[in-house]
Amino acid sequence: MSIMGKRGCFMACSLLAFVLLVTACGGGGANSAQQSGGNGAQAQEPAKPAAKPEEQKPVELKLFSQKLKLSDEEFQRWVVDPVKKAYPNITVKWYYYDGSKKTADIEQLWTQGVKPDIIYASQYYAIEFSTKLKAVSDLRDLIKKNNVDVGKFEPANMDAIKKYGANGEIYALPFASNFYGLWYNKELFDKFAVAYPKDGMTWDDAIALGAKMTRTDGGTQYHGLGTNGGDKMVSQWSLPYIDPKTDKVLLDRPEWTKAFTTLKGIFDIPGNFDDKMYSNFSGGPDQLRKDKTLAMVPYHNIISRLVESEKADGLKWDVAQYPSIPGKPNIYGEVQADSFMVASSSEHKDEAFKVINLLTSAEVQTMINKEGKLTSFKDPKIKQTFGANTPELKTKNIAGIFKSSPAPLHAESLYEEDGTKVVRSTYKTAMKGDKDINTALREGQEAIEKAIAAIKGK
Repeated sequence: MSIMGKRGCFMACSLLAFVLLVTACGGGGANSAQQSGGNGAQAQEPAKPAAKPEEQKPVELKLFSQKLKLSDEEFQRWVVDPVKKAYPNITVKWYYYDGSKKTADIEQLWTQGVKPDIIYASQYYAIEFSTKLKAVSDLRDLIKKNNVDVGKFEPANMDAIKKYGANGEIYALPFASNFYGLWYNKELFDKFAVAYPKDGMTWDDAIALGAKMTRTDGGTQYHGLGTNGGDKMVSQWSLPYIDPKTDKVLLDRPEWTKAFTTLKGIFDIPGNFDDKMYSNFSGGPDQLRKDKTLAMVPYHNIISRLVESEKADGLKWDVAQYPSIPGKPNIYGEVQADSFMVASSSEHKDEAFKVINLLTSAEVQTMINKEGKLTSFKDPKIKQTFGANTPELKTKNIAGIFKSSPAPLHAESLYEEDGTKVVRSTYKTAMKGDKDINTALREGQEAIEKAIAAIKGK
């Protein structure tokens, strides 16, 4: 009440009875109009709280995904539904780039006039998006503004993300942690009376087991051991392609030869390799679950695909610990976090970050973890819920996966994407035996050097 209001009330106190004092000064609140019997001014309704900014107008956020695919059901449950519940005015539209000409990458979207607000990609794309394309924003101010504790995330994930900020920038928040396992078709092992893969195997052990499972039966060629893409397979060694400080290409290091030599054993199993099987060097999961001609495949998380096949046609599958490299037991591929970034092109950066913050909240993280997508949080209570809402996992050796930890992230260069393409091609050439390993690596070295020189010459 103002000073004048207090004085007015004081004067009223000297003239009126106490009961009128209460009415005159408004002490009766909402009941005073009722006490007046309806005479005089009518009671005012309590003022409604002002609408929050995000509730004032509809906002459509464009989410661009770089080679990370969610099923329609996952996108609905993990993204659309939580956003609708928390921010009814925000809708999220999905744009997916799978690396083919059928879908648009982010630069093509820009030329089409589409400005993404959120980017969903593996954390190793952060260097391309931040430095090369200038496509993502530093999140530090938004993290501070929204009181986000980045200490809640798995340290390996955040450490990897922070490596992309030369001056402390944080370009992403991790949504899910990737992991690797040795996935296998139990039916084939039962068919040929061979013992299942076990935890603790080395690559030599896995290759020997693959040789036992590679055979022709009833006119069908069965393959014992599959493979992942070349860059994924060698990531277990944490080998850099290019020195990020000097731009020197590093495929001539002896560690590259050791890595390729170890993995070449998969392709040297008689009958294990054919053009159909390894046409793109990442088709293993489909040979295992659809064709059912592959016994084992070392791969990152494919739980959703295997569960889908188990429900659809009764696929009998399980998983063992990822094979170890010589001298480094209990290590699988490099740390990799499926991450969210705020696009620099966004006109709704605050709303975009609110959505990212929501999707990296304990509620959503618990949900995805229960459904077989590993949380990015370090909280052991959340981690312990892994697969709880997926009955198919209750009889699987999920514990075997987590006997290994991710390999450290190698130092990445501005030309990482160019180097990755060459490494994949070099790996394929060497594994197929088109050229010996040393020749393939030497030519890969030269190809990356030429690619870097061409980029710098533009």
